[in-house]
Amino acid sequence: MRSESRLPFHELGIDVLLNIIAFLPSSDVFSLRKTCKIAHKASTQLSIWISAAQRMMKDNCIPSFTFTLESMDRPALERLVLSPSLFYQAIVHSDEEFAHPHSVQIPGYTATFLAPGGRYLVTSSIAMMSSGGNGTLAQVWDLGIPKHRGSNKLLETWVLGQGDEFFPKLLVPTADGRGLSLISIESQSTVHVHQVFPCSRHIPHIVFDLGDGAVVVSLSFSDNRLACLLASWRIVVWDLKDDRYTSWRTYLGPEPIGSPTSFKLFGDAIAIGYRGKVFLWDFSWESNFARDFQVSRIMSRYRPGAIHSHLLFDEDNDDFIESGFDDTKLTFLPNSAWSSFHGAPTRNFVGVFYPPRFGLYQLRTHKTPGLYPGTVTTDVSLGHLMMFEKLEIDQNPGKFSDIRPLDTDHGIFLEHHGESVLAHYIIDLGSDNYPGKIWMDPGLEREDYNVIHSEICPATGRLCLHLDDNNLYIIDYLPHGNN
Repeated sequence: MRSESRLPFHELGIDVLLNIIAFLPSSDVFSLRKTCKIAHKASTQLSIWISAAQRMMKDNCIPSFTFTLESMDRPALERLVLSPSLFYQAIVHSDEEFAHPHSVQIPGYTATFLAPGGRYLVTSSIAMMSSGGNGTLAQVWDLGIPKHRGSNKLLETWVLGQGDEFFPKLLVPTADGRGLSLISIESQSTVHVHQVFPCSRHIPHIVFDLGDGAVVVSLSFSDNRLACLLASWRIVVWDLKDDRYTSWRTYLGPEPIGSPTSFKLFGDAIAIGYRGKVFLWDFSWESNFARDFQVSRIMSRYRPGAIHSHLLFDEDNDDFIESGFDDTKLTFLPNSAWSSFHGAPTRNFVGVFYPPRFGLYQLRTHKTPGLYPGTVTTDVSLGHLMMFEKLEIDQNPGKFSDIRPLDTDHGIFLEHHGESVLAHYIIDLGSDNYPGKIWMDPGLEREDYNVIHSEICPATGRLCLHLDDNNLYIIDYLPHGNN
C-alpha cells in the first residue's frame, strides 16, 4: 500500500493546493502552473490573485482604494502583482538600456503629487479667477491601471485659494485611509488641508492658523499627524484625526532659520539635522497635547531625547563627518507621508546625506519604567543600517525623492540633475550586499530641460517628471497590455 507521505503532488486536492499556493511568491505560481492540470487549475483561481494583489499593495504602501481588485479580471491582477518584480528586474538585472518608455505630456502645472500605486495624480496650477486676480487650482487625475495605461482621466477641479501666496506642499492619506488630502501653506503661516479624493461637489476643508509672525519652513507628515518647523525654531505637531496640538521651542539656532532644513516626523518622534548632528525628540505623552493650540504653546522648551554626531563613518578613510561643518550640505531624504518602508510602521528610516556619502539609519524608540512610580521613560536613538560605500553620488547632488519600496527586500529613491534622472536602489536591506544605481532615460523628445521634481511608483513602473517650464511628463517603463 502506498504511503500517504508519498502522495503524488497531482493527487492533492485543489483546496490543499490553494492553501499551499497562497504562501508562494507570485513568480513561483507561474512555474507551478506548468507542472500538472490540477496545479494549473489551482493557479488560475481568482482568489489566489486577489490575495496576492492585497499583499503586494501592503508591501508597497498602496492605499486600498487605488485598485478595485474584485472587479479586475485574472490577467489584470497577474500583471498588477508582477509589476514590482518586472520593474526591479528591468533596473537591476538588465544590462541593456530601458526600452523606450511611453510618455504623456500635460502642460501648465506648478506642483505635482503622485500617490503610491501610480494611479492617482494631484496637480496644482495658477489661473485667473472670474472675480479678478489669480487663484490656485487643484486637479485630480486617474492615470489608469497597469492593464489600461494612458487613459489620464481628469476627475475633478477645485479652487484651493485666492492670491499668489498659496502653495500646495504634501499629498497625504486621509485619517480613515480611504482618500487623499492635499496640505497647503498660505502666506507662510496658515495650513490648509483639503480632502481631494474621493471626489465630491463639496471639498472638505480644515484651516490651521499658526499665528501672526509664524513662518513655516518645513513640513512632515506621519500617522495622521502634521509637524511644522517654524523659522523661530519652534516645532508644532497637529493631530489631524483628534484635532489636538502640541508645540515646543528647540533653541537649536541663535538666528531664525533662513531656508528649509532636514526635518522628519515619525509617529511620536521628530528628527532634525543641524550642524552635522541629528537631534531627536519624543512627544508620546498624552499630557503634551491640548485641544486649543494656544494652550499647547505653554510647553515653551523641551530638550531633545537624544543627539547623534559623528555621522557617516567612512571605512576607507577611517573618519566621520564632524559637527560644525557647512550645514547646507547635510540633508535628509524627503519624508514619505505614507507607511514606512516595508509597510511596517515600526520601521522608520532616515536617509542622511552629505556629499559624497550617504547613510541609512533606523529610528528606534524604547520605553522603560521611569524613576518614579507610574512614569515611563522613552529612549530614542538612531541605529546604523547601511553605508552606501559604492554609491558614488555626485559631489554636487541634485534633488531627491523619498524611499519607495520595490518589494519586501528592496527599495528605491530618485536623484535628478537637470535632464538626468538617477535611480538608486537598495538591495537586501540589512545584508552585506551593496546598493546600485542606474540612469533612467525618460525618453523625452526634447532638449535643454530641467527636472525640478520627480516621483516614482516602482510597484507599477511609473515615473512623473515635473519640469521648470511647468510641463508634466507621465512616463511608463513597463510595456502595456496583458502578460
